[in-house]
Amino acid sequence: MKTRAAVAHGPKSPLIIETLDIRAPRSGEVLLRMVATALCHTDLAVLDGEKGGLGEFPIVVGHEGAGIVEAVGPDVQLVTAGDHVVLAAIPECGTCNPCRSGTTNLCERAFSLRQDFPTPLSLNGRPMLWRSALADVGDHPLLGSGSGTFEQYWNQHRPRNYVARDAHSLYLERLAEQGPVGLVLVLALVLYPIWLAVRARRDPVVLTALGALVAFALHAGFDWDWEMPAVVCLALVAIAAILVSAREEFPRPLSSSVRTGLVAVAVVLGVAAFAGGVGNQAIASSVSAAGGGSYAKAESEARRATSWAPWSDQGWVALAAALVGQGQRDEAAAALRTATRKDPVDWIAWRRLADVTVDPERIHALRMSAKLNPKATRRSLGHDDRVRLGLTGNQ
Repeated sequence: MKTRAAVAHGPKSPLIIETLDIRAPRSGEVLLRMVATALCHTDLAVLDGEKGGLGEFPIVVGHEGAGIVEAVGPDVQLVTAGDHVVLAAIPECGTCNPCRSGTTNLCERAFSLRQDFPTPLSLNGRPMLWRSALADVGDHPLLGSGSGTFEQYWNQHRPRNYVARDAHSLYLERLAEQGPVGLVLVLALVLYPIWLAVRARRDPVVLTALGALVAFALHAGFDWDWEMPAVVCLALVAIAAILVSAREEFPRPLSSSVRTGLVAVAVVLGVAAFAGGVGNQAIASSVSAAGGGSYAKAESEARRATSWAPWSDQGWVALAAALVGQGQRDEAAAALRTATRKDPVDWIAWRRLADVTVDPERIHALRMSAKLNPKATRRSLGHDDRVRLGLTGNQ
């Protein structure tokens, strides 16, 4: 279902009328057709960044209004479809002392109730991710921030507690991570076969491959499924079909030395991919075993991962989890120290190191975790640690 709303994407940013997705009401929820709404001083404070705790950006403001009930979710008995209602900013549980005494604006569960009912509105997250990628480009305009770093940049700068691993755009992510050179290489990989296919378009095989490649190229600009092996393999098959069918475009064959070099590169890449695949499988097995309480097996699989993928910190993180499960906290701390040396920007490794160490190492690990992912770190801490780390705002 679609709806139109005024969206603020950050403090002191202008309201933008956008089309949003809105899901069906869930248990305890009501879907309204808004008739009228207004901005009160609290809304203005939110837009100015003074009341960040009331909601995370992007946000649709206007909590004072009136509307007609369109649909109700399960367990809703107070209203039915067609009822005329007015809105209140603060929910009420109806059971705490303030609610029972008539002062529902002081409901003791108001903010926990807000978390129980996350917003049904969605931009699918993509505009936020694209803006973050463009901000990354602005911070690293020439060489990019480095391969695989978008998630790190997002964790540090994201406007809301939204988990993302990529920018949902092949081209923006390449521009952010590898800079203009990376973007040009990706565009060349896609556009050169398309140019060849247009020249050889009388071949029906080429036309079919061209259609598949164009669909992939367009969709890769708006989503993440270009990271799925099956999708990429289809695109590579289409590119190969075009190159073979248009081979007369190549004026001369490759020399034997060039072919030998290419084969050698392919073999090296294949060996690295095989080792990485075995390491990833071992990490997955370790995590699964730890989740089932089989910590000895989890430890064995994690150690296998550290052998097959010695460049990665993930095997050491999995090993630490297995050791903690067996009560070996000192050994787990040593494993996590190794993990943070291998990947100093892995916030999870720092956060878990804090759990198995004491001050001052613990507070240092928490500071590193907060630097790399302030929102997730803040949510994992108690009040005293938040104050100590300066994470009392809406990070």
